[in-house]
Amino acid sequence: MHHNHQMGQGMGMPMKDPFATSMAAMMRDMHGMELSGDVDYDFVAGMIPHHQGAIDMAKVQLELGQDATLHALSRDIIAAQEEEIAFMRDWLVAYGEPRPGDNRDAIRTAYDRINQAMMRDMHTPPTGNVDRDFVCGMIPHHQAAVDMAEVILAHSTRAELRRMAEDVIREQRREIAEMEAWLVQN
Repeated sequence: MHHNHQMGQGMGMPMKDPFATSMAAMMRDMHGMELSGDVDYDFVAGMIPHHQGAIDMAKVQLELGQDATLHALSRDIIAAQEEEIAFMRDWLVAYGEPRPGDNRDAIRTAYDRINQAMMRDMHTPPTGNVDRDFVCGMIPHHQAAVDMAEVILAHSTRAELRRMAEDVIREQRREIAEMEAWLVQN
């Protein structure tokens, strides 16, 4: 369970986690989704709330964070992921109902394992530094997107989703490296 309040270091007062609301909404939406075992459908249906969670976290960082580099990254995340959400919503409408194949159990297990790891790794106590908390939450969030995209590359034959997965892997890895470098410098 994510803690909304943590004792501030040496302050003796509770510290509110500004990312708690956006993370809780994303996790609720992702947990509420029943995995069908259709690799394509589950990827797209799960990536929409995942992307929305990143957008919501980026908006908090823009509002409360101080770091100009992270502000630029947040703006990039919002722009790219809003565009991808629009594509995914249209894709789901065109695709229709899920069509699970013989590998449905393996697909469900893979996506479930990724979601559990992300939720575990994102649940860190707030430090009181919005910029640092944003980066520490966004790195495992991005890694989960990479992991989900790798499932698509391993199992999907749909060219448009394979292209999207390749884009997600390239961009999320680039942003992870940028955030890891930021952590070292800050």
